[in-house]
Amino acid sequence: MFSPTTRLLLLVLVASFGIFELVRGQTIGWLFILAAAILSEAFGAYRKGDLDLVRDRLRQIGAPERLGPRDRAYFEFLSGVVAQRSEDWDTARAHLVAASSGPIHTDMLRTVIACHLAAVEIERGEMTAAREQIELAEKLPHAASLDETIAALRARLE
Repeated sequence: MFSPTTRLLLLVLVASFGIFELVRGQTIGWLFILAAAILSEAFGAYRKGDLDLVRDRLRQIGAPERLGPRDRAYFEFLSGVVAQRSEDWDTARAHLVAASSGPIHTDMLRTVIACHLAAVEIERGEMTAAREQIELAEKLPHAASLDETIAALRARLE
């Protein structure tokens, strides 16, 4: 995951781009500013485990298809987690697959996405796909705190 300083820097960069677009007379600049603020708050809520707030913030993004590739990947990830919590396995899978193919910049978050996707695949009865995601999670560099999660997912396969 990004450190708080890195997240703040990314937020400032996206908001700065939004301001740049506004100065150029492009009203889409407001979308960048708003999306940066909403996604930042939603991701913080995810890290705190407040998925109700995540769901509320994601609903505030009226046109996710207009997000840039990086913001869209984070939007898809958070949408997948919300769908997973609601036990909407097919929707969760679609969002998580979209997130995993997006420009996620840290191996740690790629590992988290793989873990979520493995859990969803297990619920869908797709054990081969789940095994592939678990193997990916094991191969990616990640914090030791995820080893327990990966082991629990592997145990669910047996």
